[in-house]
Amino acid sequence: MARRRFNKRSKDNKHKHPLNKKVAMQHCKRSYNLTKAKTHVINLSQRRLSDAEYLLLSKGLKFIPTPSNKMAKSDLMKDFNEMCRKMRCRYLYHNTNDTIHPFRLKTYHKPQLCCNTLENYIDQTKLELSSLQVRDFRDNLTSAERRSMHRRGALDKTTFDYLLKSNQQNYGPGHMHVLPKIHKLDPMVLNKITNNFDSIGIITHPGRPIISQIGTVTESIGRVVDSQLVSIVQSHSTYLKDTTDLILKLENLRPPSECLLCSFDISQMFTNCPIDEIMPAVKNAFDNFDKSQFKIKSLPTDDLIYLLESILRNNVFEFNNILWKQQIGAAIGAIPSPQVCNILMYQILNDILSKFKFRKQIFYIGRYMDDGIIIFDGTNSQLTELFEVANSHHKYLKFTHEISEKEIIFLDLKIYKPFHAGASAGGSEGQNLSTYVKHVDSIYIGCEIVAEKARVENSKHPFL
Repeated sequence: MARRRFNKRSKDNKHKHPLNKKVAMQHCKRSYNLTKAKTHVINLSQRRLSDAEYLLLSKGLKFIPTPSNKMAKSDLMKDFNEMCRKMRCRYLYHNTNDTIHPFRLKTYHKPQLCCNTLENYIDQTKLELSSLQVRDFRDNLTSAERRSMHRRGALDKTTFDYLLKSNQQNYGPGHMHVLPKIHKLDPMVLNKITNNFDSIGIITHPGRPIISQIGTVTESIGRVVDSQLVSIVQSHSTYLKDTTDLILKLENLRPPSECLLCSFDISQMFTNCPIDEIMPAVKNAFDNFDKSQFKIKSLPTDDLIYLLESILRNNVFEFNNILWKQQIGAAIGAIPSPQVCNILMYQILNDILSKFKFRKQIFYIGRYMDDGIIIFDGTNSQLTELFEVANSHHKYLKFTHEISEKEIIFLDLKIYKPFHAGASAGGSEGQNLSTYVKHVDSIYIGCEIVAEKARVENSKHPFL
């Protein structure tokens, strides 16, 4: 019998070959993901991003990191005990007719043991939960990506502690920060940034100033005023809550086949709404509104106006370690600002429409804050006349618009008609516009920060 020799090197190479192949595959996959991430993420800061940070940002705002299951069992039991407390409270107090005030602080009252049937259910459920096995899930972030996520927190400790507590202890001025309007950068500028990172320092991109009122003396009264005005805004005929609300309203429309689609924008609506015009508009709307729709007792009109004026005229904030005070308009970030500006704009829009001689040809008009949509049964020149009237109506508030016979972009929706708008199966003159509504890749039109598109592209690649 021939002697069989054991070749250790051959055996090691046999195991190393699949391992090297796996490492090469992972490296190729990471290189591909990094290349795609850099095409969908634009860095407008002065800081260079690492590869891990590019990969993390490309995952988009809807990405949820895999949570740690270290405290999963204890967190589950803690949540269940809180649910048991609420169940006991419901059993003991369900016959009471007390109206819960929206600003009432939570007492976390712990009732005594009550019903035997309920207590048996709680005990049996606890027994089942205690026997659950917590599975380990694959982490959807690498260690480098996870370190990048925690390196710079989204909330500072003071703000985070304030959100956890029921009342504020230390008050201070508001804080101003600027959100860059990336979607308004010229495509040539975006291309320049992509090809040459060092040019970012000489580019001045437009920004949206936000004055946060968290932790200020006007925060609490701002929430009270906002709760009194939100019902008024929701009662407006042009009110749009979100894109879902728009889709539901479009489903019930049967516009003419030759209608025009128009989207309009109110330039710098918040800062161009004069306080002297906001106050009488809010007072008139509040006096004429049915107070029985309020969930809580409504404030006297004079008190509401006094609180609102205190918020708008005492908007002191800190920027670059210097205290400033806004003199004109409502601050973007003040709690009641969206409601008071919507009330004023609704009044101004009605005044503009009263001057428009073709207003009966407006099939539908809706507005979400400073963005609006119009379905018009008329000609392009007739609709253009509406915006000529609008831009001459107010000294500060100006309108921009886009008109199309086929499709428009509104919020994060693309609303469009078929090329033969009147050709339907039943031969009717109307079309259901919700059939022609679809989501676009990003709400930032013309911008390459498209995390949804990045995920779609990645899912098509054979490495994933």
